[in-house]
Amino acid sequence: MVYGSYGRTASYQLQALFRLIAPPSLPGEQRLRIVKRRLARLREGHPGLLFEDGWRREVDEGGDAALHDLFRDAQDRAYTVPDIYEWLEGAALRLVSFDFPVGYDPRTWDDRVDVDHVSEGERHSLAELLHGRMANHTFFAIPSEGALPTPPSLDDERAIPTWSYRDTDGKRALVLADGTGLTVRAVCYTLTVTMNGLTRVLLQRVDGHTRSARSWTPRTLPSPPPRPARYEPSGCARLAS
Repeated sequence: MVYGSYGRTASYQLQALFRLIAPPSLPGEQRLRIVKRRLARLREGHPGLLFEDGWRREVDEGGDAALHDLFRDAQDRAYTVPDIYEWLEGAALRLVSFDFPVGYDPRTWDDRVDVDHVSEGERHSLAELLHGRMANHTFFAIPSEGALPTPPSLDDERAIPTWSYRDTDGKRALVLADGTGLTVRAVCYTLTVTMNGLTRVLLQRVDGHTRSARSWTPRTLPSPPPRPARYEPSGCARLAS
């Protein structure tokens, strides 16, 4: 995972601000107090507030350590999609897929956009620009000369479905038990899945450790549930269920 340039714009503005008003020459505790006071007094309309979802959750969960990492002495670098392609090429690697490919399909954000004349990399870049606020990019890469991995079959005992994030607060389990629907919010999309009986049962059995698809489904599955109901640009930095 690398940070996304466009979605991190507000964070970098705040970093520049704090380098001026809370320089390293000041004692650490004083610098933290300045940062906290200024974050609480940002003027209405400031990008730091307009795009607060890009940093607020990290600060709420990580406290002073997160403030230090995000604003005070941040050393991170952000990338655009073209940057990623250039970086991988320089390392003799090639992109296999982003972790959520539909987010990098321009038609997710504008179903009328013409993509027939552009390359795959340009389509990914176009999707990033149409969304406008991707705060990070997670992707898979292989050596340039390597063979693309073959997706496992449903009866492969080594294919163990897993969740990308742990259900630390138990909310996902409650939603799956209720069966009304599952909503995921992340840095570039909001995804809503309307569950039927089969969908709920299958998702409840995903433990990420021992249960392969073969162990809890017949070899010939019924028709899969319909595609998730909708994808919406959100720019938020939370995952909720």
